[in-house]
Amino acid sequence: MTALKRLVAGLIGVSFTSLGAALVAAFLVVLITHRDAAALLGLVPSGLAMVLGPMILTRIAYDATCDDHGLTLRFVFRQEYLPWACVQSYRKVGVTWGGAADDARIRGRIFVILEYERAQSRTRAWAYFWMIGLGPAFSDSAQEYRTALDDYIPVKNRPHGRGSIGMIVALCVALSATQLAADVDDVLGTVRRALATGDHEQIVSLFRYFDETVSRADAAKDRKDVAAFFGILERRFGRPERFEPTRQTSGNFVNVYIESATPDLWRNSECVFRTYAYRAAYRAGSVQRHAEVLAEACLNEQFRAVWLKRVDIHFTDPDRSTVAMARQFFEEWRRQIGGMKRT
Repeated sequence: MTALKRLVAGLIGVSFTSLGAALVAAFLVVLITHRDAAALLGLVPSGLAMVLGPMILTRIAYDATCDDHGLTLRFVFRQEYLPWACVQSYRKVGVTWGGAADDARIRGRIFVILEYERAQSRTRAWAYFWMIGLGPAFSDSAQEYRTALDDYIPVKNRPHGRGSIGMIVALCVALSATQLAADVDDVLGTVRRALATGDHEQIVSLFRYFDETVSRADAAKDRKDVAAFFGILERRFGRPERFEPTRQTSGNFVNVYIESATPDLWRNSECVFRTYAYRAAYRAGSVQRHAEVLAEACLNEQFRAVWLKRVDIHFTDPDRSTVAMARQFFEEWRRQIGGMKRT
């Protein structure tokens, strides 16, 4: 996984550098030859990309780990071990997506600006990296998240005074989070449409199957199992209508759910998980059943990607026929996928 992180960071850094330089050159040509002031608007983001590219390659660590004695930072072209005595200060300047850690806290990726002294040259340097932190639920303040740095060197936390490079990086983090939020909305919208229209192929494509890790045969079987789930679901319970977002779910329900891949693959992934809930009514002919549809998504900042992990349908306040239908659903699905435990 570390090698993959390094590869991705290197590709992103080279892409930003080359694309930024090409765009800056193009906008300068337009500005000089056509005297078009509108080209100035293109120079700003192009310049930011050209600055950010070399930073990703040399100053932004793709991995940061701590122990009792110091901090290890891994960059694309080098690795540095910093004893705690060499760290001068750190600032937490941004929070990306968080997932639930327990009822009171959420887990998020905190962007850190670290000032340190190189042991051999005794010169000051700065590094930038993401680190996992725990903070109060629904808080978007980086200072309220506790990271490993707060455990080892809390006195060196400097919550104020960012500096120009820090502001640029924090802006890029905010833009990245905004784009990821848009991707989440797109995935959730596709889930609702696919469930309502019976487009099983579409919803199957939204799950992650870890094709880069498992064999082709295992990934293909996982896709077939997911497709079988939604096919049987529609035959037994019909299709949902009128999705309405909800922050509260019922405690009285019978449920069926599907989750792609294996728990170990998800647990060892770089995902941050968030669950989104909707009230809906499943209709099969003249029979209507009230339900809550819970979609759990994997948000991956490193790959700028959003995948479905799990879809869980709660049929609320179930009567005997609904419970019996859920039992029949389970038995049919178990026969179809060869006894693999899924619901």
